[in-house]
Amino acid sequence: MLENLTPEIQNSPGQTISFDAKLTVGDGAVNVGVTVDDYGVTLTTKKDNVQFSRNDWLDVAVTQNSLVLVVYGFGYDSWTAKRKFESKNPGQDFTDFQPVASSYVLTFNPKKLPEGVTSGVIQQQFKRTYLLAYLDEVDSPTIVACPDCKSMMDVTPYQA
Repeated sequence: MLENLTPEIQNSPGQTISFDAKLTVGDGAVNVGVTVDDYGVTLTTKKDNVQFSRNDWLDVAVTQNSLVLVVYGFGYDSWTAKRKFESKNPGQDFTDFQPVASSYVLTFNPKKLPEGVTSGVIQQQFKRTYLLAYLDEVDSPTIVACPDCKSMMDVTPYQA
């Protein structure tokens, strides 16, 4: 019988990883700091600090030097309105916008990542955070691992 890995996944601590990247905006790019943990991702510029909870994520992909994050919330074009609102209303959430699906493309230099952080480490934490978002939405999830290749599979909808 295969063991349900869900409790182990949910109870084991993840990492907080921070690194510098460039956010592609139209034809240009903006320098950002990226911080990812079990709760979501925060993108930081000189003027803005924007957080996307893991439950706002629609999809994520990480390669050797880039990250694509698709979120439901506000797009880069709303960051200025958010900044103005928060400066005038400290402690209040910016909710005066129409939520949309937005894609964020970030590139980073693997040679300039902090010590102990590799593209693979970044990919694992983003996969973990995305999996935790999925587990938040499923009643009594059952995740098992293949005894040979260790790939995980959601078997929640199937009979025991």
